[in-house]
Amino acid sequence: MNFNFGSGGLMLVALAAVWFLVFLPSLTGKGKESRSESLDRSTRRALLNENVSPRVASSARTARLSKQVFALLSIASGIASIVSVFQGSALAALVSAAAVAGFVAASRLANRRLNRILVSGSNRRNKISSGLSGSVEKIVEPDVEIEDRRWTPNENPKQGLLNRVGTLESPTLADVVEIEFPGELDSKALDEILRRRRAI
Repeated sequence: MNFNFGSGGLMLVALAAVWFLVFLPSLTGKGKESRSESLDRSTRRALLNENVSPRVASSARTARLSKQVFALLSIASGIASIVSVFQGSALAALVSAAAVAGFVAASRLANRRLNRILVSGSNRRNKISSGLSGSVEKIVEPDVEIEDRRWTPNENPKQGLLNRVGTLESPTLADVVEIEFPGELDSKALDEILRRRRAI
């Protein structure tokens, strides 16, 4: 296998692309998933062992097996992608890289299905045990405090015309008065007014 400078550079670019597209997101997602799984793994296994339904246990076993198979297939197709890059077959490398992405996605879907099965089994177990106990929780409402010193708005006054249904009334209206305009001031009266204002 003789590699020249150009094919080695292409091989490194292809490996970097496979790393960034497939392995890097799966590693960051795997770290988050492994932290959450490690916290709940023992409780989920205990719930699964105590579960009433054997159907839930068998479907969980099937989901766990499919998750492992898809993980192994993604590793195998990743190895095939690297080998095809070394052999110089770009089309085979792209196909196997797409297969890696598909198998990783299928493995994650199988993991979600497994978690859903385990949660539904534990919920079913909790419903059965809570139904057998017969205890019903009482909802306690907080006491309503009445504040006597609180400000209350004034109510609108009742309108007299609306309260008297069926009676006729002639309302008293105000007299119309003509507005008188003041006459013009002469200069002496104006000077007197201004003098009084200045004195204040």
